[in-house]
Amino acid sequence: MMQILLLAFCGFWFNGCYHTSIQDLGPGEKIMAQRPGTYEIALGQAPTPARPVFSLAVLHRPQQDLAKGRSQLVRREKKIRGFIGGGLLLQWGTLVGALRLGQFWIPATVATHLLGLVSLATAYQDGGYTGWLLPEIIEKERLQVHQTMIRQAPHPEPAAGATVEIRAGGRQRAWVANAQGQISINLPRDLGLETFARDQATTIEISVPLANYHQTHHVLPSQFLHQYYRFAEVPFFADQYLTAPALGTIQPDRIYRLVARPQPDIWGLALTDGTIAYIAPQDAELAYLGRPPATATATSAPAGLFLEQLDFRPPFGADYLTAGQQGTLHLVITNSAPHPYSSIRLLLRSSAPAGLAFDARVSLEDLAPGQRRQVAIPVRALATVVGGTQNLFIRLQAHQQPQSELYSVSFTTRPKP
Repeated sequence: MMQILLLAFCGFWFNGCYHTSIQDLGPGEKIMAQRPGTYEIALGQAPTPARPVFSLAVLHRPQQDLAKGRSQLVRREKKIRGFIGGGLLLQWGTLVGALRLGQFWIPATVATHLLGLVSLATAYQDGGYTGWLLPEIIEKERLQVHQTMIRQAPHPEPAAGATVEIRAGGRQRAWVANAQGQISINLPRDLGLETFARDQATTIEISVPLANYHQTHHVLPSQFLHQYYRFAEVPFFADQYLTAPALGTIQPDRIYRLVARPQPDIWGLALTDGTIAYIAPQDAELAYLGRPPATATATSAPAGLFLEQLDFRPPFGADYLTAGQQGTLHLVITNSAPHPYSSIRLLLRSSAPAGLAFDARVSLEDLAPGQRRQVAIPVRALATVVGGTQNLFIRLQAHQQPQSELYSVSFTTRPKP
C-alpha cells in the first residue's frame, strides 16, 4: 500500500514540477497496424547489346489501420520552485520518519540532507538534487484521434526476399530480391541466351509466386545481343554521309559487328582497330547474334588475356548519359592462358575527348591462370559534351602481352536541357 501511495505521490509531484502546454499542429495521422496487401511488379529498363540485363522490382502495398485526427505537441517546461519544494518536502518526510523510528542517522535521512546541503551550496541550480537528472524541456507529439480507417499504403515498399522464377531458352532459375526488392538477370550469362543464328523472338517467362504474378515476354535477340554480318565487297568511309575519301574495302570473308544504322541504307561497323566504318551495303548476310569478347571478327574466346565482358551503364537505369552525370564502364578481364599476367593496364580513349572525363590509364594487379577480375571505371559527361553516339576504345596490355586487340563500347550522350 505504501509503495502505491509513494508512486502516486511521485507522479503527482512530477506533473506539478513541470508546466504543460499543448500546441495544435493541424491534421495528423498514425499507422496503428499493418498487414499484407497487394503486390506490384515494376519492369526496369529494356536490355541492350551494351547492357544485356533484364531487371524488375517486386513492390508491396500493405494494408494499414490508420488513425486520423489532430496532431498536437505537448511541451513540458521545468518549474524550478516545484523541484526545490519537492526536495525540501522529501527531507522533511525522511526526518519525520526517522524521528518516529527513534533513529535519526538512518541512510535515507543522511542522504537527503547531504543532497540538500549540496543543493543549497549550488544555489539550487536546476531545482536542486531532485531536478539534477531531469531535462529542462520535454516535448512529445501525440495524436488526438477522431476516426480510424483501413487503407492501402499510398506508396509501395520493396518486397525484399521475394522469389522470382525465370524460364527461358530451356533453362529455369530462381532469384531472391535484394533489400530494394530488385533482381537483375544477365540474359546471356544467367540464362544461356548467348548465340542465335536468326533474329527470331525468344520467350521469357517470369513468375513471382508471392504476388501471384505470371507473365510471358517475347524479345528479339537483337535487343540484347550484338549483330554480326558478312557483306559483299564495298568501300567504307569515316563519316556516315560517305563524303570523305574511302578508307578501305570491306572483305567478304570477314565478319563485322553492326554498331549503328544512322540511315536505313547506311550501316556503321566496328573494325578491328576499334574505329567505326560506314558503308552502304549491297548484300548483307546475318552471320549470327552473340556476345563474343572481341568487337569485330573474333568468333570465339581468344587464348591469353582478354575482355570477357564489356558494357557501359548510365546512372539511374537510363538509356543515355546527360551532361554533368557519371556513368560506369564495367569490364570483366579473363586469363585463359596457363601462366599468370603481370603489369596489367587498361588504356582508354574516346571518340569525343573534349566531352568525357575518365582515367586514360588504369593499372591492375596480377592475374593468375584461369582467374577473372571485374573492373568498374567512372566516366563523366562534361558540360561540353555533344549529344549523340559516343565510343570508348579500350586496349588491354600486360608485360607478357604488350600487343592486344582494341575493344570498343558505344553509348548515347545528351547535353543539358
